[in-house]
Amino acid sequence: MSTLQIRAMTPADIDPAAAIYRAGSWGERRLFLESVLSNSACKALVGIGDGAVTATGMATVNGRVGWVGSIFVDVSQRSRGFGRAMTEAVCAEIDAAGCTTQALIASRYGRPLYEKMGFRADGAYQILEAPPL
Repeated sequence: MSTLQIRAMTPADIDPAAAIYRAGSWGERRLFLESVLSNSACKALVGIGDGAVTATGMATVNGRVGWVGSIFVDVSQRSRGFGRAMTEAVCAEIDAAGCTTQALIASRYGRPLYEKMGFRADGAYQILEAPPL
């Protein structure tokens, strides 16, 4: 079993990270990743396993609230604790920024993990999607 080395995302990580998103049915995220790297309120992380980008996570600071986002693990590397490791690393970044509240939007896949980590549901929303015109 490989371990996950977590570090700050660099511009060189954008294409490999975008590739794991596409392979995992999250769509094209290249422009999103570029914008995250250029936003001083965001800290993007990557997890490297077996020499490749295997996971991502984003910490976004908005005053005293830190948002946990884009926790994603390559579909071939799931159920190895990498999602939890990325979430913990993002939460540590948020703590280091002095935030007193951590928030996230959970998918049905991530929710069980987040609840085990102490997050609790505080509301719900619905996503509506349409194909481009």
